[in-house]
Amino acid sequence: MTYRQWEKTFKKRLSRLPKEERERALGYYAELYGDKLDAGTSESEIVREFGDAKDAADKIIAEYSESTSVQGKTSVQRTAGDTAARAAAAVLLFLFVGLPLLAVIFCLAVAGAALFLSGFAVILAGVAYVVYFLVQLCMFGGAGYAAQIGIGLAAAGVGALLVPLFLYCTKWLFIACGKIFVLTGRVVRGKREAN
Repeated sequence: MTYRQWEKTFKKRLSRLPKEERERALGYYAELYGDKLDAGTSESEIVREFGDAKDAADKIIAEYSESTSVQGKTSVQRTAGDTAARAAAAVLLFLFVGLPLLAVIFCLAVAGAALFLSGFAVILAGVAYVVYFLVQLCMFGGAGYAAQIGIGLAAAGVGALLVPLFLYCTKWLFIACGKIFVLTGRVVRGKREAN
């Protein structure tokens, strides 16, 4: 097995670790490999000394897990005293950010539903208009009512054409709002998208 093959297996096994930890482990073994190679050790001997790539990666993962669990315990002990402050901050965030955000989401949902249903309302209005003037035509006769029936059919046709457009607009509205909420969440958490 070559060092590149060993490194590929090692890197794949470390995929569970954060990027910085993976780079640190890969850098350590790359430096060690370079030093041993400069000292005259053959590639196959170095790979044999490193051992199985999966075992080496598992050892690093275990060490990382132990160190993060120890750090997690100490941070819990340090932050145990400020529970009241955290609760107060959470309540304030909910009142001044959470409730308005829920209101905006509700309003957008209602606006999207109204936009979608408006196309169907135009269709129903056109059909009702046609039926009304058909009844008028049957009861009273007259050519004027025939024109009114045409207007009703035209309104129903326009409504049928508007339904897909309104559906597309509603979909775009919700996608845009979703992107705005994601962006807002990143800003609130202090994370910026890497370009």
